[in-house]
Amino acid sequence: KDAALSVNVAAANARHLTDAVSDQLSQFLAECREHTAHIGQHYEHAITALDRFVLRGGKRLRPAFAYWGWRAITHDPDPWNPEVLRVCAALELLHTCALIHDEIGGVV
Repeated sequence: KDAALSVNVAAANARHLTDAVSDQLSQFLAECREHTAHIGQHYEHAITALDRFVLRGGKRLRPAFAYWGWRAITHDPDPWNPEVLRVCAALELLHTCALIHDEIGGVV
């Protein structure tokens, strides 16, 4: 019974982490949109496409590895430190950029 409880707690934390990383990505992309609004409508279409691509889902494994590595060594009393989540989300964005680069490279 204790093992089942541990699995359920871990699953709840995994879902919470995935949602927290997605929230950080959403906030970052909204900030980018705000700071670049002056560029024009064509850029707006590009950032909308990027939003959809980044936020459509995924396992968020890279952020999870970084997060759990941080949790293993930290003494931070806040397990959901937004600054740490932002760094973890950056790993997901970096991976997304690599996927886009690979796709564009295959087209040209």
